[in-house]
Amino acid sequence: MYPDIEQLLVAFYQAETGHRASTDLPANVEEIVPVIQVGRVPSGAGYRLDRPVVDVSVWTLKGQRALCSQVARDVARLTTTTLVGPRRPQAS
Repeated sequence: MYPDIEQLLVAFYQAETGHRASTDLPANVEEIVPVIQVGRVPSGAGYRLDRPVVDVSVWTLKGQRALCSQVARDVARLTTTTLVGPRRPQAS
């Protein structure tokens, strides 16, 4: 059985950035931004081939464009440098 990629990424991004991460946007998103939203994109192969495609979005208030951009860059950097290669303890 494969680990839940959404659960792993939510925990990883939240721990690494200190910002709230979730699979669903909370009802009070305006009060708790920035929020990193993680969602697995459905695959035609389903879960038989576990090569997940994941969509990651960063949400902030309309006037916080610079903050949104910074958090998005941090998430991209973490994804391409810190996350690549090491095994996550939760996925062992």
